[in-house]
Amino acid sequence: MKPIVFFFFIILCNISYSQSSFSDGYEEGYKKGYCLEDITCVPPIAPIAPIPAPGYSTYSDGYARGVQAGQSKRQSDKTSTSLPTASSLPAPATNYSGSYSNPKVVIDNSDAVVGKAISDAGANIASAVIGRVKRNVKNDVVVPLKINLNAFKYIVFNNVDKEGGKAASRSIINKVKKRLIKSGYEVIDIVNKNPKKNDPLPDDLKNDSSLGLYASVWAKDNFDGVQARLKLYDSNENLVFEKVTVNFMTGGVADRVSSEIVSINHNYDPNLEKYLPIILTEEEKIAKQQAKDRQKELALKEIKRLKELLDLELISKEEFEEKSKELKEIILRD
Repeated sequence: MKPIVFFFFIILCNISYSQSSFSDGYEEGYKKGYCLEDITCVPPIAPIAPIPAPGYSTYSDGYARGVQAGQSKRQSDKTSTSLPTASSLPAPATNYSGSYSNPKVVIDNSDAVVGKAISDAGANIASAVIGRVKRNVKNDVVVPLKINLNAFKYIVFNNVDKEGGKAASRSIINKVKKRLIKSGYEVIDIVNKNPKKNDPLPDDLKNDSSLGLYASVWAKDNFDGVQARLKLYDSNENLVFEKVTVNFMTGGVADRVSSEIVSINHNYDPNLEKYLPIILTEEEKIAKQQAKDRQKELALKEIKRLKELLDLELISKEEFEEKSKELKEIILRD
């Protein structure tokens, strides 16, 4: 009986924590949506946050819901103070012809007007928030893949960046792991504080660390959206991949930040070359050729200087031949 009670207690704690995060975001979003950029505005006390739908219980989910609710409240308050009263309506025209005419029917569509205003305002707020997210963090591959993924047997999550949020990073790791496993990767997670929760290291990886790629994750979840950065290193700590991304939902971030890695099914082959050939851009090719030409030019000048020293008998013939041999190799190099 006690294990069952404890199980339900754990579930209740998780629900309470998710609701608290959602509620905090809802309260902040409500104030922001009500006042927008009006610095003189005093926001009202936010109402009790609604119960979030399953999978939509993060701080950013609550913030987005709160912004829309606050904007709706602001529009409702403005409308209630500006609706016409009986004394402000124009007096009916007097018919002096002695004949009777039907009065003009006035349709009360104030609810429709308010509804449209709220809808438009909500769309504007959503656009503004999305724009802010896009300005803050770009979805960008910072370092493209430099390795053949199928040449590595394991992906090891071994670091969480301390500059990010622990809970947000843990959530991203869990979701990215599921996507990697689904694509055939063998994933090892050793970033848990409790060693008992960490995956055991296989014997072959203990003996040869080059079998694995090592992942570091940075993530935050706040009113700027869910943001994440994924880095992959080889066993020599060379950075072989890096990507940053942002989205309103943790699942969307996990999809984007891992898209290059899970785009093909993993099929480990130890005979493959681990590192991809370096493909230079046209600018890099030109710069590389210019550097070679400069080296040859300097080598040629040095040979001429050595020849002058030889003619002046300041160096021996053996010294000249020894030094000029190395310089000639530079000049003749492709």
